[in-house]
Amino acid sequence: MSENQSVHPMPLHPGRYLMLEVESRQETAQNLASQLDCSEETLQQILNGHLPITPSIAYKLQQCWGISMTLLLDIQRDYDAHHQQNSEQGSAPEGQHLPRHF
Repeated sequence: MSENQSVHPMPLHPGRYLMLEVESRQETAQNLASQLDCSEETLQQILNGHLPITPSIAYKLQQCWGISMTLLLDIQRDYDAHHQQNSEQGSAPEGQHLPRHF
């Protein structure tokens, strides 16, 4: 690894953090889904890291539990950016870069 490359740990999906919060509050996904006005299936997909936390869900979490909407969306952005960067790096052979179009 060159000096310019750094190792960054893979960020957790914000749903994982939310899962910890659900557990610490001894809440059920069914009850939280009702509070957030979303389906339990959608909430489970978020908690399992399969769907992103949307601005709407982040806002409702802020209203229900006082968790910062900005924090949740920042965590989602970092998670998305990390995965986008890794997918782009993996798609071009090492040493070759994809052309950028502006």
